[in-house]
Amino acid sequence: SYVDILLVPTYNYYTFAGAIESLTVGYAVIRFGSGNLSAIARDEALYYLVDPYLALDTQYRIVDFNDASSRLIEGLTTDQIGVPLAAVFPELAEILISPTGISSLDEPVTFVVDGHPRHYSVSVASVSDWNTTRCYAIVLNDVTELESSRNRIQQQNEQLDAFVGTVSHDLRNPLSVMAGRLKLARDESDSEQLDHIEQARARMEALIDDLLTLAREGQS
Repeated sequence: SYVDILLVPTYNYYTFAGAIESLTVGYAVIRFGSGNLSAIARDEALYYLVDPYLALDTQYRIVDFNDASSRLIEGLTTDQIGVPLAAVFPELAEILISPTGISSLDEPVTFVVDGHPRHYSVSVASVSDWNTTRCYAIVLNDVTELESSRNRIQQQNEQLDAFVGTVSHDLRNPLSVMAGRLKLARDESDSEQLDHIEQARARMEALIDDLLTLAREGQS
């Protein structure tokens, strides 16, 4: 597996703060003051969470994960509990952990899963006990479909920009030549045919203006 930061404009995906908060609260209750009911609730929450979830202690060692994480991180088993994230998933640790700490990422990251690139937004929530951080809950939300849609829209926008450029320049230039030639022709003749040509030229100018308005404003 490998990881690359996508070179895309910074923008926010759908937030999952509620889910992370629920997980971290449940996690804190279980690990640092447990109850059977809370343990059952936590297990159910993680079972139905389709995105990878990891919990790290303050030394960035793995203390918990769900099945989705084991599918993302090849070879991840309960034997890795207590092992540093950098040893188990160095690609994530390299971009997530800095000298100043650990925090959510502003941009999606890409991992190769089963031979195919998948894009994830990474959210981090700290679990505190009396204002003391005890561990971190990490959710990697799969935004592959969102990224694909965004890339398609970006490509369409680029095509639209090219279209606007063609209309506004390549089509207007011949019309400008036509207007100049008509002016010269009127000096030589007062034929009514020139009026029809001018009307057609003006109509083409109006059509170009309408096309540019449609392309730029998205309104008919």
